[in-house]
Amino acid sequence: MFRISLPVAFGVALLTSFAVMAQEKVNFNQHIAPIIHTNCTPCHRPGEVGPFSLITYEDVAKRSKFIKEVTRTRYMPPWFADPAFQHYQNERLLTQQEIDLIARWVEENLLEMRYQHLSTDNEFKTGRCLSRPEQLSDGRLRMHEEWQWTSSDQSSGTSIIEEI
Repeated sequence: MFRISLPVAFGVALLTSFAVMAQEKVNFNQHIAPIIHTNCTPCHRPGEVGPFSLITYEDVAKRSKFIKEVTRTRYMPPWFADPAFQHYQNERLLTQQEIDLIARWVEENLLEMRYQHLSTDNEFKTGRCLSRPEQLSDGRLRMHEEWQWTSSDQSSGTSIIEEI
């Protein structure tokens, strides 16, 4: 009979989840929004002390480089108690993993879109798309897209769309 200790099993599961996370594309809804809504939105919303809102994708995306920098330096979220000395209930500290996820999201520069489409056969389809914009030397845009239909056949693929 093969036996494995609980700490070893936990360590293998943890390493496996980190390996999957390292390969997976970071997207706003699944990875970034929960971090922002837990740690930033309580202050960064109308009527609160934050000078701007961080509620929607658009709010966060337009300040993404700034957010990356203030989280990397641990300027935000503000927390002046030393976590090496004592922990408090409801403390707002980002883990290094959360900071790294924010940085990856900004560096990957992905636009996340949901769309609806009426086909030539009058079939209504919905889908999602992650697009990476590239500015060409002549100023035109090229979009590298990974898409998936979320209705009907669930097919997926990649596209490159270039401005003419």
